[in-house]
Amino acid sequence: MYGMLLWYEETKDARYLQCVEKTAGLFLRKFYCPETGNKSLLELKSAESNLAPLHSFAMLYRITGRQCYLDFALEAVRDLEDDRAGNYIRCALNGAAFYQCPKPRWESLHIIMGLAELYRATGNEDYLQTVKQVYDSIQETDVHNTGAFSTDEQAIGTAFRSGNIETCCVVAYNALAVEVYRLTGNMKILDFLELSHYNACMGAWSPTGRWSTYHTPMVGERHANFHDISFQSRAGSPELNCCSVNAPRGIGMLSEWAVTKTKSALCINAYEDGEFVTEDNVRIQIGGGYPACSKIEIMVENYVGKLALRIPGWSSATTVSVSTEVTSDVSQESEHLLQQESSCGIQTPDVLPPVLSCTPNSNNTYMASDCLQHTPIGDNTCIAAATLPPTPSAGSYYYLSCTGSIRVELCLDFTTRYLEGKEEYDGCVSIYRGPILFGTDIRLAGGCSLLELPVLKRSEISAAPAVSEHGQIHIPLPCGITLGDFYHLGSSGCRYTTWLHAE
Repeated sequence: MYGMLLWYEETKDARYLQCVEKTAGLFLRKFYCPETGNKSLLELKSAESNLAPLHSFAMLYRITGRQCYLDFALEAVRDLEDDRAGNYIRCALNGAAFYQCPKPRWESLHIIMGLAELYRATGNEDYLQTVKQVYDSIQETDVHNTGAFSTDEQAIGTAFRSGNIETCCVVAYNALAVEVYRLTGNMKILDFLELSHYNACMGAWSPTGRWSTYHTPMVGERHANFHDISFQSRAGSPELNCCSVNAPRGIGMLSEWAVTKTKSALCINAYEDGEFVTEDNVRIQIGGGYPACSKIEIMVENYVGKLALRIPGWSSATTVSVSTEVTSDVSQESEHLLQQESSCGIQTPDVLPPVLSCTPNSNNTYMASDCLQHTPIGDNTCIAAATLPPTPSAGSYYYLSCTGSIRVELCLDFTTRYLEGKEEYDGCVSIYRGPILFGTDIRLAGGCSLLELPVLKRSEISAAPAVSEHGQIHIPLPCGITLGDFYHLGSSGCRYTTWLHAE
């Protein structure tokens, strides 16, 4: 139902809406209907999953305005008050973390997304507070170093314990993150989505594109999902399972936050090479080989208004230059401005009108094949050498006034960062540059066993240059160990680790 509603909103083809409404009619005759016994969704097994139709019914109400759809969704919300269904609203309003709820499994996040839609429909602040509390509490306790949510298919209150990190869980939480970003404009969510996109989501795929995983560990091996969850295989479609159909959405969600707009600005949030054309015929070209390289070239054409460039929270020293032939007013503003732009306080930054075309970088990978020989966007006009004041601030938008077209060079800070391990990974660190998590595997370990790796020196890691070739990023170290980007770790089937000893 949800997928067909999205496709209806994209195509405006009434057949898809009719299909969803016919399905909804079956629900209406079966559940919460006095004529058929008032059967409740709560009576089904796994109510923490089976109450998810409230999401589609809330969307149907927004699209059609029919009261029966809202009434059905509100009946489902009343069922949520039962511990068998998770009691998420009461727990959240009492300040409980998601892992402390009666049913902290990943499937429930689709119910929480339904509450986000109900907030849009009703303006009930309890729904908004619930959605934010669930998202924030998971962010605090249950997001692994890869940007992946879940341990053994649920929240457990820590991200430093081994267990299955399921692709379905990652995708569901990222979809919730997109909803919370739309409702609040919180730019920290964009940092999370970028981290998860390049590591958890892409890391769930074989670089061949032929298969994806059920479980993408922080330490271990990657296996095809049709091996790990073979019980779902059926004759004629052995490769279809919950994770194989969810994994593409993890990558595709980039389209929901890469370029957004508010009432006063066009926001560029992602810097992967590509070309985007909006329904308003605004053309955005991005080049430079990010995230393999820190220097990004942006060309925007056919746009008049305020342009907002996202400065990631990890980029402490950012520079911005504008081409000499473009005159632009520059200002530095945080996400708080975005939160004040909506007159009703609902869904502040809306996703940009659908992209008419999106062209990825030529080698179909997320990294430059050679960051020193990328093709510049547009013509060969020089970029102004002077950095425009004020200094861009990490975790905020940098604003430019565009009067038709503008060419910008953005240089982000790729200083090495470390996440200190705890619990099972106490004494270890995870290593990042930009949005990329690095580790090593048997191929890159210089002949060492992963159980006997030397203690790395942080000074050597920070000083070592990255090498980008054939879509991979490597950081060769003097000790003989090479660090590699998470997406490619273990791609040959070998064991890998993202937790290393470093002093």
